[in-house]
Amino acid sequence: MADPRFYSVAGPFNLKQLASTAAAELQSTYAGMPKQYSDVAVLQDAASDHVSFINNRKYINDFESSRAGVIIVPPDLAEKAPRSASLLISKNPYNSYARIASSFYPDLLTPPKSKSNGLISPKSKIEETACLDLGVVVKDDVEIGENTFVGANTIIERGVSIGANSWIASNVTLAYCLIGERVIIHTGVRIGQDGFGFAPSSPLHDKVPQLGRVIIDNDVEIGANSCIDRGALLDTEIGEGSKLDNLVQIAHNVKIGKGCLITGQVGIAGSTDVEDYVMVGGQAGIAGHLKIGVGAKIAAQSGVIRDVSPGKSVIGFPAIRARQFWKNFANLKKGSVGKEG
Repeated sequence: MADPRFYSVAGPFNLKQLASTAAAELQSTYAGMPKQYSDVAVLQDAASDHVSFINNRKYINDFESSRAGVIIVPPDLAEKAPRSASLLISKNPYNSYARIASSFYPDLLTPPKSKSNGLISPKSKIEETACLDLGVVVKDDVEIGENTFVGANTIIERGVSIGANSWIASNVTLAYCLIGERVIIHTGVRIGQDGFGFAPSSPLHDKVPQLGRVIIDNDVEIGANSCIDRGALLDTEIGEGSKLDNLVQIAHNVKIGKGCLITGQVGIAGSTDVEDYVMVGGQAGIAGHLKIGVGAKIAAQSGVIRDVSPGKSVIGFPAIRARQFWKNFANLKKGSVGKEG
């Protein structure tokens, strides 16, 4: 469920309303009952009053065990659905989900009706030892901890929390995020903006509401002009002690573990799980929905399109084990390319 510090939910809606919004076929024994549904949620977290969806067979186990009251499914997966769920049958479940999520959160992109006369909202909580430089904007319900510095012209949106002894540079934008202690964020960083969520359609693509947060743990450092998107439903997470260089892009729902080192111009696509103490070289790209195991190393400019086992080093595009890459490279110089082992 979306965090109420950042999002205001509409509804509830009944099954017929949901089916109409989703342009989907309703399959339920409860269709004539006044049962109401209060929110959207991911399959593994959904309760009986939630709406969820499946659009990727990688999550079939979560689908089969889900407790969601309503699930949007493609026709070929309807028979695998949990018996407790009402189904919305759709040829394009992601598009249908986008429309339902937009109905629960219609004001997501609507400007606030009330504005503070000053730059610092009286509804914020700022410790006396915190220091805010010139032009800092602090919205309602923000919390800033002891001895934290915020640089000039930084904007902190509603509900954001920053822990003690952190250092936020100038011209930073923070939204939909919870930031730990002793965190360093350099100039021009953007945290909590929309993830790149669109359900392909014609003539226009459906925008998928991004309803998660960004969670940044203690002792993280984020380099200049890096961007960290908030989650779509789950949170985007940066683990304790991880260090991000300049111009790093972290997409929605990415989870980065403890002590990771991610260098300049790296891009990590949505829903990828980077486990503890992973090292990623500059300009590497990591595709979505992958798992990068503990202690793995990814060389600069590599293109990772499949899971990387714990402790393994990979290089190249598509990225393969470093030892095999250099063996192939040596063979190429000799005039023949070896096959990957």
